[in-house]
Amino acid sequence: EFIPDEFRDQLYMSYKTPSMLAEQFEVVPTQSNTILIPRFDNPGGRPYIKGALTSDVVTDNIFTASTPTTAQASIAIKGFAARYRVSSDLIEDAAVSILPSLQQSIFRDLTDGYEDCMLNGDTTAVHADDIANWNIRSRWGTSPALGGSSDHRRNFIGLREAAAQAGVRNTAILGGGAISADDIISGLALMAEYSSQDMMLVTSPEMLLTLLKLDAVQTIDKYGPAATIVSGSLASIFGMPILVSRYMGADLNANGVFDNLPGTTRSGLILVNRASYKHYQRRGITVETQRDINSDSVSVVATLRRTFASPDPSGTKNVAYLCNSELF
Repeated sequence: EFIPDEFRDQLYMSYKTPSMLAEQFEVVPTQSNTILIPRFDNPGGRPYIKGALTSDVVTDNIFTASTPTTAQASIAIKGFAARYRVSSDLIEDAAVSILPSLQQSIFRDLTDGYEDCMLNGDTTAVHADDIANWNIRSRWGTSPALGGSSDHRRNFIGLREAAAQAGVRNTAILGGGAISADDIISGLALMAEYSSQDMMLVTSPEMLLTLLKLDAVQTIDKYGPAATIVSGSLASIFGMPILVSRYMGADLNANGVFDNLPGTTRSGLILVNRASYKHYQRRGITVETQRDINSDSVSVVATLRRTFASPDPSGTKNVAYLCNSELF
């Protein structure tokens, strides 16, 4: 009782796998909350054999014409918001400076929520995952309840759902076993020409350990700092950077879905063509603070107006989801 405890005037932040997935895609600034993107759809026109002129009639021997197909992608930009409410007394009396740490933390909240939606977002009426009970890696807590209309995973279609809608959510390739280099080749084959360039592999921290066992994987000590690998990747395979996200679940069933049932310890990986997906951003993350004199409290609020989407036609196989891998 005569030995005093030591107080350190530094806040400790527990380790979390950094959220760096969003940084791997281009940001397109916008001036409106709805973006209309015209496009030429495939197939385009067709070439024909150029015939010989055999008539003086101007309407004879004309070249066969093709009509290019056009369409328009409509992308609506939605927003994310997070709020803290803190006692002014706490901010004034604390032995460490709390407000900068709160601002840093709420910035991370939006970054994490956005990355979670990039992978697990779904705006459909019936969500494949049981998100009302999916507190992935204990990140979001359970109060207030998850899964409601304001759940951040309802904001836009994520890569897992995009692959399912395009018919490229595959359970047979991994087949419940450990992953191999041939499995990744088979996954790329599902995407056909979209797998030819600018590809990236996204996986869970647990599955990264199984990938590092493959001879085809090059770690950063081999490909070096000068290699054309996107920042944030830990390794590469077949020229694709491997990016780890804690929001790729390791608690999924054999169909790659979170069903909240015991014994679901499977994971998977995403293969995505980075050129097909972009961030359409009206405004980046803004962190603001305001004191309320009626309650002597301080509100810390962070907002973001950005949507992750692809202007490609619906059903385009620009992403593949390989699931049903037993980790251990």
